Amino acid sequence: MEAANQALVSGDFQRALSEAEQGLALAPKSPTFLNHIASALHQLSRHDEADEINRRLAAEHPEYLFARVAMADMAIRENRLDEAHTWIDPLLTRQRFHISEFRAVALIYISYWRAKDELTSASHWIQMLDQVDPDSVTDEMRLMVSLSAVIDKLKRLPKRRK
Repeated sequence: MEAANQALVSGDFQRALSEAEQGLALAPKSPTFLNHIASALHQLSRHDEADEINRRLAAEHPEYLFARVAMADMAIRENRLDEAHTWIDPLLTRQRFHISEFRAVALIYISYWRAKDELTSASHWIQMLDQVDPDSVTDEMRLMVSLSAVIDKLKRLPKRRK
């Protein structure tokens, strides 16, 4: 498990896939190994296979945080935003998160709110992620926060009468 995780972190996705597959052979129901396999497959641009693994993960472990995030991601990509919301909304009842869990939740909510064209809500999640894990916040995300603030200020300007 550690070898698969380290390979993912270091960007060696083929090795991560191999390590996670070996682990899954030993623990065939492990949600962590399934999640690592799906993550590696996505990084290797094998998206259909990754989505298939994520569907299996969600079917076998419907309350597993990363399964819920993966299913929401698929729904967002397919513009099924109500379904995406049903996958991720229960995650907000959790009291505590591991940093990797918080990162995943924040990133999926950023994607969700962007898909809904609600930049203020997306910016809120970006700012929270920036406080917890600033290395996960991209320049594009920081620009979105700035643009969202400008748009909000413009909306508050009084309207001119003709």
